[in-house]
Amino acid sequence: LFLIYPISFLSIYTKPNTRVEATDWILKNIEPGSFIAQEHWDDGVPIVNAEFYNLISLPLYEPDTQAKWRDIETKLETSDYIVIASNRLYVPLQKLTDCESLPEERCYTITAKYYQDLFSGKLGFTKVAEFSRYPTIPILELRLNDARADESFTVFDHPKVMIFKKN
Repeated sequence: LFLIYPISFLSIYTKPNTRVEATDWILKNIEPGSFIAQEHWDDGVPIVNAEFYNLISLPLYEPDTQAKWRDIETKLETSDYIVIASNRLYVPLQKLTDCESLPEERCYTITAKYYQDLFSGKLGFTKVAEFSRYPTIPILELRLNDARADESFTVFDHPKVMIFKKN
C-alpha cells in the first residue's frame, strides 16, 4: 500500500515530458517565422528548433511599472502566440496583490489581472493547446492532481504547458 504514491509517478516518467509534447505541437502547428511570446523567468518552449520562430520575452517578474506594461503591450501586439511553459510565474504572482502588506516592487496587481484576462480570453488570445501530466494510480486510472504542490515539485518534471493564439 505504501508504494501506491511512488508508483503513481510512473505515469509521468514513462511518457514524454510535457515541454517535449508542446514543442512537437508547435513544430507541427505554428508557422515558422511566427512571433511567440514567453515568460522570461521560465524554460523556453519550443526546446528545439527555436530558431524557426521569433521568440519574444515577456518580463512579467519585473516590478509592475508603467514602463513594464508599455513594453509588454508592445510585445503582445507583435505576438502571434503566447506560451506559458509552467506555473512558475502565474501561480505565485497572482497571490502577490495585497499592496498594503507588500513592498511596492513585489506587488503584482497588474500582472495578476494580465493572467486573469489571458486565461478568460479577454486579452485577445485563445488557448489552443494544453499539455499536462499528473501522477496516476495504475489499474484504477485514478489521477492525483498535484497542481497545488510546491512549484519545484511540478515545474521541472511535469509542468502544465499552455499555448494561446491571437484571435
